[in-house]
Amino acid sequence: MLVFMWTRHVHTMGQGGHEGPGHIIIERLKLDEQQQQQFEVLKQEHHSQMMGIQETDGKLHDQLFNLLQKEPVDTTMENMLLHSIMENNMKREQVTFEHFRKIKEMLRPDQKALFDTFVADLGRIFAQPPNGRGPMHDGPPPPHL
Repeated sequence: MLVFMWTRHVHTMGQGGHEGPGHIIIERLKLDEQQQQQFEVLKQEHHSQMMGIQETDGKLHDQLFNLLQKEPVDTTMENMLLHSIMENNMKREQVTFEHFRKIKEMLRPDQKALFDTFVADLGRIFAQPPNGRGPMHDGPPPPHL
């Protein structure tokens, strides 16, 4: 779930004047110039991996929902596709966890405490919806499919 919030936030931040997650990481962890260059490489690597995972996710979901076009639904294929979607989601989690592990490895000892605090705050930081409105705000509910 944390990865979903992070990746959702990654794709929506930077729009409408919001700072991107990379900027937040650089500031919160007080990365020096060399670390910022290393981080940029890690960011590109992570982005590339996540794009592949997202593409696979879309294809799997297309196949899953295409099953609804036939009667009866092929439940064997449904279960296989659901399992594949689950494995792809696990890969997403693993890739993001590894990304943060690599970030931690490049830190100096004095930055490790900042990292621990940052990781503890990730859920709260990235749980905000893209429009910045939290669950306690008034307004219409989000649209449903």
